[in-house]
Amino acid sequence: LHEHLHEQLHEQLHEHEQEHRRMIVGGDDAEAGRYPYFTLLQVSVDNGVFFCGAALIHSDILLTAANCNITAISMLAIVNTTSFLIAQPSWQPREVVQVLIHPDFSPDSEENDIMLLR
Repeated sequence: LHEHLHEQLHEQLHEHEQEHRRMIVGGDDAEAGRYPYFTLLQVSVDNGVFFCGAALIHSDILLTAANCNITAISMLAIVNTTSFLIAQPSWQPREVVQVLIHPDFSPDSEENDIMLLR
């Protein structure tokens, strides 16, 4: 299962490679292990998937933007990621089982755009 997830994610990320390169202005891939708290979120929606970033703030709690969950069907977190674009042996896929969105989050104004995931 773990290897299958690696292959599936690698294919999906490759499809979005050019889009991600444009979104991160002046960014560089990090050295392996440099930011072990960085997490990639694969968000499944009705018409496909998209990706968000998150930070591991506790052993099983992630902090991210609430707008990553607006139409989500499910989310998969890849902890200890150094690049959005290259599948890595360090990936630790985890299914998101609990979502806590700031009670005053407004998708229109993006105020209080914060969410915790477990």
